Amino acid sequence: MITIHSTPGAFHDAIQVTLEKDEAANSLMLGIAARLAAATDSVPSPPFLSTAHDERGLLAAALMTPPHKLVVWGRPCECDTGAVILVPVLVDAGWKPPGVIGPCEVAIAIARAWSRISKQPFHRERRQRVYVLTHAPDLSFGRGRLRCATQADATLVAEWQTAFQREALGEDDLADAGEATRQAVQAIMARRVFLWEDAQPVSMAMTSRPTRHGISISAVYTPPGYRRRGYATACVGALSRQLLVSQWSYCSLFADVTNLTAVRAYTRIGYQPVADYCEYAFVKQIP
Repeated sequence: MITIHSTPGAFHDAIQVTLEKDEAANSLMLGIAARLAAATDSVPSPPFLSTAHDERGLLAAALMTPPHKLVVWGRPCECDTGAVILVPVLVDAGWKPPGVIGPCEVAIAIARAWSRISKQPFHRERRQRVYVLTHAPDLSFGRGRLRCATQADATLVAEWQTAFQREALGEDDLADAGEATRQAVQAIMARRVFLWEDAQPVSMAMTSRPTRHGISISAVYTPPGYRRRGYATACVGALSRQLLVSQWSYCSLFADVTNLTAVRAYTRIGYQPVADYCEYAFVKQIP
């Protein structure tokens, strides 16, 4: 049975029990769905929210918040079946995802199914690994201190967010400076932005996508002039410790598998890999 959900709350209810069986590995979809369900403001563009069930329960799930890529989940070893069911729903409803991201097995199944129907080629943009930390790190992080960003940091945070999106995610179509600053202020007011300070801010990390038991760390960024000094390790390590000794059972984060510097830093803190995600982009066709 295929369902297109009219509300984020209904979609979240449909996926929660199954995905929480491996909550950290599924924190991307769970976190986005929870944020949408809790949103008090209207979402700028209505999301695509769909699930497929069979006699054994949830078979596949997909969500998309335009203009972002389709986020997918599928029952292990049955991803092709889920893709065959979900992709025609996208096509029939007129959705045109720019790409897909999810656990590698289901992401490639969806990409292939979409390409067969739409005749649109695709290519893999990146492969990321989900890491999880369940115990507060007992490490000394050297000089500096962690602090929550304030509105006085808004311009700096906006610049670093933009640099992170361009460098780590390859996003060229970014918001203008005014919109970037507005988004930075919004994140700062929600107390989601943290800076490592050594006489001045030298590294940044943000919290995002809280789920029932855990929270993600994202947008880890150190300007080129401050790299290779351990600042990112200190920022992520101290923030992880703060989160784990407060209310969260685990912290999770994504790291590009080719970014060995980041992988070594997170491993030193104590993060362990739990899942691999692949991200595919659909090639735009020329009319």
